[in-house]
Amino acid sequence: MQVITPGGCGNSPRSQFTVELFEQWVLGNADPWLPWLTKDFVWWRAGEGITQGPQNVTRMFPGFEAEHAEIGSVITHGRFASCDGFLLGAGVRLDFSHVLRFTGAGKTANIAQVRSYLIESSAERPAPR
Repeated sequence: MQVITPGGCGNSPRSQFTVELFEQWVLGNADPWLPWLTKDFVWWRAGEGITQGPQNVTRMFPGFEAEHAEIGSVITHGRFASCDGFLLGAGVRLDFSHVLRFTGAGKTANIAQVRSYLIESSAERPAPR
């Protein structure tokens, strides 16, 4: 499956990094995430609470295999990054928005927290453009 990503992220290392991480989130692959998470990492999902520790990161991954995925936008500033988009698969559309907080603004800073907002709906809903 191909993940459609926004163009123009090449000039910002943090933007490109964020796109690459969430491509792996879509694919259900935690391995690229693990070296970047702090030992007290927290992933908070609206309506569901938190998951703590890098060893539990896959609990916050999509619970189905996506057939199509798009990352619509990526925004970075200082020690924050965010991205949004949607996944389609198993008759479901999952719209998402994630906000990452890094330990610092440098390009080697680790991820301390992710806040996620997910809305599941019928797959028939048209994709935003």
